[in-house]
Amino acid sequence: MGRSGTIVVVTSAIDTAVDAFRATLVERGALAGTAATDATEVGRRAALLVQSATAWQDHLGALLDVRQTMALLASTPTRWPRGWQPARTSSMAGPQ
Repeated sequence: MGRSGTIVVVTSAIDTAVDAFRATLVERGALAGTAATDATEVGRRAALLVQSATAWQDHLGALLDVRQTMALLASTPTRWPRGWQPARTSSMAGPQ
């Protein structure tokens, strides 16, 4: 597929995403009474969120589901080994 074909596919996907985003906002009344400038920022943030979630999944895989998270936490010790303490950083150190 040539460049113009790719642009058509991407534009179609964007149009579909925008339509679904618009329908969801309307169904939930999410932006009722919101100023246009604020709504513009919501749209930009939503686009960045989608892009970051896609990048995460492309590079690191899907997020854990509840069952996987519970299994991971079950394998994590609930107490630190005797004599071991987490390292203190300057931002967490507090008064000494």
